[in-house]
Amino acid sequence: MPDRSAVPQLPLPDPRTAWAKSLDGTPSLSLTDHSVDVGAMAEAILSLPTIRARLDRLAGRQLSGTDIARFSFFAGLHDFGKAVHSFQRRLRDRSRASHIAPAWALLGSDAPPSAIRTEVRRALKRGLWKSWFADSDAEAAVWDVVLAHHGSLPTERPAVNASDWRSRNGYEPLAALAEVVAVLEEMFPNAFSRGGDPLPTASRFLHALAGLVVLADWLGSNHDDFPFPSEGGTQARLRIASARAAARDVIGKRWWDPVAGRAAAKELSLDFHTLFPKLGPPRPAQRALLEQPLPRSGQIVALEAETGSGKTEAALIHFLRLFREGEVDGMYFALPTRAAAVQIHTRIKKVIAGWLGDAAPPVGLAVPGYLRVDDREGHRPLPETWRVLWDDERVRERGWAVENAKRYLSGAVMIGTIDQALLGGLRVRHAQMRSGPMLRLLLVVDEVHASDAYMTTLLRNLLDQHSAAGGHALLMSATLGSSARERLLQPSRRIEMGEIQGVAEAARLPYPSVSRSGESLHELEVDGRSKRVRVELVDPDSVAKDLFCRIREAAEAGAVVLFIRNRVDDAQDTVERLEELGARLFVCEGVVAPHHGRFAPEDRRLLDAALEEALGKRREGVVAVTTQTAEQSLDICADWLITDLAPGDVLLQRIGRLHRHADNLRPPGYEEPVVTVVAPSTDRLEGLLGSEGNRRRGRSPLGLGRIYENIVGLRATRDWLAERGEIQVPKDNRELVEAATHGAGLEAFAQRLGGPWQAHLGTVLAGRSAEGTAASAVKIRWKESLVANQPIRDIEAATRLGLKDRRLDLTEPLPGPFGTRVGTLAVPGWMAEGIDPDTEPTEIQAGDGVIRFRLGRFSFLYDRLGLRRVGS
Repeated sequence: MPDRSAVPQLPLPDPRTAWAKSLDGTPSLSLTDHSVDVGAMAEAILSLPTIRARLDRLAGRQLSGTDIARFSFFAGLHDFGKAVHSFQRRLRDRSRASHIAPAWALLGSDAPPSAIRTEVRRALKRGLWKSWFADSDAEAAVWDVVLAHHGSLPTERPAVNASDWRSRNGYEPLAALAEVVAVLEEMFPNAFSRGGDPLPTASRFLHALAGLVVLADWLGSNHDDFPFPSEGGTQARLRIASARAAARDVIGKRWWDPVAGRAAAKELSLDFHTLFPKLGPPRPAQRALLEQPLPRSGQIVALEAETGSGKTEAALIHFLRLFREGEVDGMYFALPTRAAAVQIHTRIKKVIAGWLGDAAPPVGLAVPGYLRVDDREGHRPLPETWRVLWDDERVRERGWAVENAKRYLSGAVMIGTIDQALLGGLRVRHAQMRSGPMLRLLLVVDEVHASDAYMTTLLRNLLDQHSAAGGHALLMSATLGSSARERLLQPSRRIEMGEIQGVAEAARLPYPSVSRSGESLHELEVDGRSKRVRVELVDPDSVAKDLFCRIREAAEAGAVVLFIRNRVDDAQDTVERLEELGARLFVCEGVVAPHHGRFAPEDRRLLDAALEEALGKRREGVVAVTTQTAEQSLDICADWLITDLAPGDVLLQRIGRLHRHADNLRPPGYEEPVVTVVAPSTDRLEGLLGSEGNRRRGRSPLGLGRIYENIVGLRATRDWLAERGEIQVPKDNRELVEAATHGAGLEAFAQRLGGPWQAHLGTVLAGRSAEGTAASAVKIRWKESLVANQPIRDIEAATRLGLKDRRLDLTEPLPGPFGTRVGTLAVPGWMAEGIDPDTEPTEIQAGDGVIRFRLGRFSFLYDRLGLRRVGS
């Protein structure tokens, strides 16, 4: 960073100059200089081998050096709309004015002809670059990409204001444009060489390019890397060389060109004991991904194996092999929950640091509310600077991607939730800034399952673009049904029901296994770590009477008890009831609490760490009451598992937390794994259904029919458990999953049950079809233009990704229930339904670890049990 105090201040800005940036309210960086910066950044990004290979695939041909120069030239022109009078006035008096709208009105898709359009084109020297395009539609499509550099295009076509482009008061906007073009022409002489194929403008290609142009603008706008003239930066033509040098430096320090890391990876021996010296012999899944040939570019891999079979280490092996060969430049490891991401981040960071040492890429945590890279924590930005505080500049460079959620997929190795990746294929602002940069990464999706048609549709869509570009993806699951597997491995194909194997045939498929797009399933060995889990069914009405007393006694006997509830309300109530009985409950910072998703980010960090400690290797009797936050990916181990009824695939995820660590000592009576399933009787399940198969109104026990809407699948799971009385893992995994999820199998099961069951399944399938349709309506359609994929202002289904959750930033952090100060609270979208998004919290009170506030017509309480709505 330049020493700004040593740089002499320049005279007041020349009113005849077109300015792009201001510093402390003073125009400080000319439009020409900023154009050079972003052009240099685009050139550096587009020239990277992996990015170029992905773009080649989407373009349908190899990009030449001339193509790269031409796209970089256009990236340099991204802000040409800032030349208008209204924007120049904005820089001086901070008035409101757009710079994208006036440019898009003239040159974007379907822009109407006008005299000023002709003059602007002439100032931009269109005669020099008109021949680069196959036709005028292709030219407009590239301008759409360039002018979408703020994450989207204007929602409505603005009127053309010719006077904004005319000379006035000594300032000439068109002359300013001509100056920008002249410098960019000198910067990219290869772009103007004769000949060459028309620039590729396939829609898939332009979606990827749009994300990279946004990134180039973000990176090229950082004046720490591209200093203003008042800070020692060069100007105009002199800036070309310095901007290119700065861009190369940014590419290196942001880990977009991992030369050192790849060299270190190639020095590693691909021997399992060398890679994981503290582990025993490789497990079958690990050995398969270590020894099998690498997948072809664009080929998706699915790894199906039981929970605890070493899939995380297998994924890291897969990443290392692809990274060594230059097939990927990094990895995004997507998990189903925040808690799982936080825990696995630490594991992955340690492994990669151990492998690559000082050459290890930064490993960031892509979870909103956290600022963590490697083992360092950032601090909330100061209001006067909006800059995240890090211990030193090297950490700042390594932590760049974690500072803003939109940049998560631009990091080197990032561990986060699946939601962040799926946003890259959703019609929201900055979607392409996620999915475009992600093309260079291995996308790992952990704990994939088929219970959510909406999320599955969005994941297929993301995989469609990723694989079309030749990107690599690894899907991991303990519970993937045959229908979901086929659809995910072939995301661009429409899979008809007749192509899916029957339930009996699907249940006989080998498990565990590895499969790849276009290839048959490959069976893995069972590694001998199977477990026989006894199943106990209890009625919900007996929970408070008998089960709670058994739970208390188990903890007193030294057992680690995990109780997973379907609903947050039930988890909160369970903690209070067990507390009344004097049970030895899970504590965080000495305070009794449940573990669920309705806590502030500051408190979730403490809760996650405390849960890992209480249910890890340490052996003290305790009862932890959680929701789905503990069912997947967490390395926790219970002596006794109690769970609300859930579909078979979800239930297996939860059973993965039971006797996970075989070497843990267990108290007498808990040596054998037992899962107690709180499940209504079959009659009571049928009582949830109306005569037409719809779910009856009113409160559903355990959230059944709401959280898990397919009551036929729940009944099939319950019947399977009741008939068997035990689950052999992994031997029974495939059969239980297919029994609970296979479409044709459930239809036959509902037909045998008769009554309202068939009608209910029809309603569920129609609802899932509607969910898939809803997801299809909001997903990016990669084969259509950017204009056809404009962000949707109000996406109802986006609630599933948390987009409608209300983030409340408290003016002053308040003392929370676990001793830390809470600065942010997230209110689920359904809790704030009908409240204007701009409504601020009022009547805020804090004391004794309790925060109370009002949001619109609702009152809320936040304490050791989490967030609750307590009245109206």
